[in-house]
Amino acid sequence: MAKPIRKKIFSLALTTAVALVLLLSYFLQPYTDNGPTLCLFRQWTGLPCPGCGLTRSFCAISHGHFADAWSFNPFGYLFYALAVLFLILTPLAYFFAGLEEAILARSHLITRALLGLLAAMYIYGFARLVVMALSTSATP
Repeated sequence: MAKPIRKKIFSLALTTAVALVLLLSYFLQPYTDNGPTLCLFRQWTGLPCPGCGLTRSFCAISHGHFADAWSFNPFGYLFYALAVLFLILTPLAYFFAGLEEAILARSHLITRALLGLLAAMYIYGFARLVVMALSTSATP
């Protein structure tokens, strides 16, 4: 299979997956505490990982519950915005050939920005664990 064909199939699959995630977040309720825990780290340790709350944050944003989305995980806003931006830019890149080249020419900046976002999310997750540890040690 030619490389451009594989690239288009991958792009279509990724766009479909992002669209399904956003669509599913509209149909799921963000307040289902009695459901299964999706996070293996939380299941094994009882502590939240840096990404804990992202699913509920996405669902809350899709339902317009913005304050709740922030309390679940503030990085939900950034990932939600990136998902929507991805859904807008990907089809446009097919219609405007220069847009795809412009995005690819800045791919190193995009990669650095995404790595910075992940680093910030892990710093937030660590800070959340520290705050939890301090608040539990302060209570008698």
